[in-house]
Amino acid sequence: RFALHSGSEDPPDWEGDAKLAGRAEELAGERRAAAVESLGWEVGDDAHVFRAEIDELSVVRLNEERTKLIVESWKPGRGLQRIER
Repeated sequence: RFALHSGSEDPPDWEGDAKLAGRAEELAGERRAAAVESLGWEVGDDAHVFRAEIDELSVVRLNEERTKLIVESWKPGRGLQRIER
């Protein structure tokens, strides 16, 4: 499992944050070779190649007036959701 978060600035320069989470699987053997070939990558035999299954995405930011927090998120099967606070 993994979670990848964007960097964040301190207020008042803060423009938002993003997060991506899911599961990563290292590819080996024929699956690795097929992925590398299909993407047109040129990688050495010692390079690690992963496939990511995304479970959720989210972006948190302020509206243009900087008066409300906007949370946009996506999950498989639910789609995009937007909340303003």
